[in-house]
Amino acid sequence: MTKRWMITGCSSGLGRALAARLAAKGEQVVATARRPETLDGLVAQHPGNVVAVALERPGSGAVHGGGRAGGGRLRRAVLPAWRAQRRGHAVFVSSVAGTVPFPGLAAYTASKFAV
Repeated sequence: MTKRWMITGCSSGLGRALAARLAAKGEQVVATARRPETLDGLVAQHPGNVVAVALERPGSGAVHGGGRAGGGRLRRAVLPAWRAQRRGHAVFVSSVAGTVPFPGLAAYTASKFAV
């Protein structure tokens, strides 16, 4: 069975690498970025397997809002579908800052620990 994935932060780094790997395996990927034009190459490399979607910045009313609050909104948005199909998984990747504090960055560290 083909799986469907929604991956945030696909313009670069881990998000992009994961999206490319899954699409290459034939999985369906909704790849998100603040600037969807950064995903044009990914979509072109995997036609039919990758759909690019823009996500707004925190506070804009979008489902993704960053940090713990954004993750909670995302889970609430997909829970009805997961319940109906009796399956679904959410995996959140954060920063080492959640376990190793950095001087002067208490608010940032706290937000990463919350995820």
